[in-house]
Amino acid sequence: MKALTLNLVIAVVGGAGIWLAYRSWTAGHRVRLSRTLEEVEEGPATLAGHLQARLDQAGLEVSAREFATVAGSLGAVAAAGTFLVTGTLALIPVSLVLAPVLYWSQLEGRRERRVRAYRDALADGVDIIKEAFRVTPTVQFGIQAVAEDGPPALQADFGQILGHLHQGASLEEATEAVAQRRRDPFFDMVREALVLRETEGGSIGQVLASISSLVREQGRIYRKMVAQQTQARLEAAVVCVAPLALFTLVKVTMPEYAGPFYGTPAGQLVLVVVALLDLLAYFCSKRIAASGMELARGEQN
Repeated sequence: MKALTLNLVIAVVGGAGIWLAYRSWTAGHRVRLSRTLEEVEEGPATLAGHLQARLDQAGLEVSAREFATVAGSLGAVAAAGTFLVTGTLALIPVSLVLAPVLYWSQLEGRRERRVRAYRDALADGVDIIKEAFRVTPTVQFGIQAVAEDGPPALQADFGQILGHLHQGASLEEATEAVAQRRRDPFFDMVREALVLRETEGGSIGQVLASISSLVREQGRIYRKMVAQQTQARLEAAVVCVAPLALFTLVKVTMPEYAGPFYGTPAGQLVLVVVALLDLLAYFCSKRIAASGMELARGEQN
């Protein structure tokens, strides 16, 4: 048994060393250039500030305090439930980590649904602007048409843009706040087309028609790919959950089989390693599934 435990530890440490060596060789040095002058002057941000920055970067519309409160509560409940069911102390820190991770994944799923709904609405909004140009060929009239009669998901954004235009701002200035908040490459396309029309004139109908067609086609491809991945995602989730679920089942129904080994320090270590490997497999499966599914901002040209 000691030899088995030693071999397991050596294998895990060796694998981690190989992975770190590979990452250090392939990963380039990254410097975040988006820090503002205020951040540089104020020095290092607080932990809450770092968390809020990560949440904002991921597009998750939740405050750092709310995330910490919900994630901490879920982690405490999961840890207590895990200990009551299995009586295994080693799984408590795993539960404390796993609950926030699953909560983050749930927020990402909600963000993806919100982004897809916004882009579908954006395609309809572009069509409204195109039709408005046929009546009155001005950018402001098209924006007003969307703000008043467009999809509900767009009315607040275009109403904000219209308000800035009424205050005398240029179209580029009026759309800056929405562009920064949405960080959507398709909104950036619409914005660029309207700004060019406002500054240089000319026909815009064909450009808007192309953008509308592009947004709808991207949405159709995305939904098709998600549908094709449904079974693979389910299988990956089952594979990741199965080891710990099987251990819990054995621990509850046949404790005499799980107790002798998993009650020892070596058994506790094995459970922690298995849980960490399951978590890593879950992340890898999600990363692979999401690869190439989104058009990053700034890559649409």
